[in-house]
Amino acid sequence: MTTGTDGGDPAPMRLVRVGLHSQGEPIALMRTDCHVCRSEGLHARARVEIASGERRVTARLLQVEAGLLNPHEIGLSEDAWMRLGAVEVAVATVRPAPPAASMSLVRHKLYGGALAQKDFTAILGDVQAGLLSDVQLATFLSAGAALPLDDEETTALTRAMVVVGDRLSWDAPRVMDKHCVGGLPGNRTTPIVVAIAAACGLVIPKTSSRAITSPAGTADTMETLAPVDLDLPAIRRVVEAEGGCIVWGGAVRPTTPSCGSSARSTSTPKVSLSPLSCRRRSPPDQPMSSSTFPSARPPKCGPPRRRVGSRPGCRWWAQGWA
Repeated sequence: MTTGTDGGDPAPMRLVRVGLHSQGEPIALMRTDCHVCRSEGLHARARVEIASGERRVTARLLQVEAGLLNPHEIGLSEDAWMRLGAVEVAVATVRPAPPAASMSLVRHKLYGGALAQKDFTAILGDVQAGLLSDVQLATFLSAGAALPLDDEETTALTRAMVVVGDRLSWDAPRVMDKHCVGGLPGNRTTPIVVAIAAACGLVIPKTSSRAITSPAGTADTMETLAPVDLDLPAIRRVVEAEGGCIVWGGAVRPTTPSCGSSARSTSTPKVSLSPLSCRRRSPPDQPMSSSTFPSARPPKCGPPRRRVGSRPGCRWWAQGWA
């Protein structure tokens, strides 16, 4: 770590908000002749840890020539600025980011091993904290696409996502949900289903994703009618007043936005690590071939839709429609 003139504390750098939008990935900009880059051997696309006060953020480093920044300044993208809780003229220290311990678990899965709930919790915890790069996250997704999760792993992943994400509890005998494997552009049943369920007196706080496999996701479509970037207190107020809501799931800190972004970049089916995926691992004695995974398209998960409630029009579980 670079130290100050007294050889003790790290040399501080002034934070600069550069107004860069990077789709959720924290980005840091530093000059190629910066003293920190030279002393630490930092290069473009390296992972760096930025600390300011009690908060830290792991970001991808991009290097710039003289002109945009001064030698003792570090520019932050909008996402990095918000995660760090930075303010103008604040200072921070920079060092190479330590490697994520959960990558050993990702390699274990990539080599054909099975993961337990504590393993998924560790991986998703690092995803949530921004400790995994896009390449590392893509490796995790690719491992799940090549070696689909079995029933035990699917259950473990689902529970790990609940542990890592934020949660809300509701004072209702039953809390409803509608979910699907998604991927069908232009077909939006969620606003209709949520409205019908709420009108029947049911509690249905619905979170939806933004575009992953289609030009516009459910949250994007709903945003043309109402705001969807609601925080937890706002979600509670809306549900208590109306009985339901449709919001972007990224507001409650799940891992879905990060995984969805990497899945889109690698053209990996998002159901490969989805709790709704019905694909199973081939028997250990069966060699993998092109017939083992004949298609990258999402699997069929039963009939397109089935009625599971006793009250007409109150509860429908939609499969295959977004």
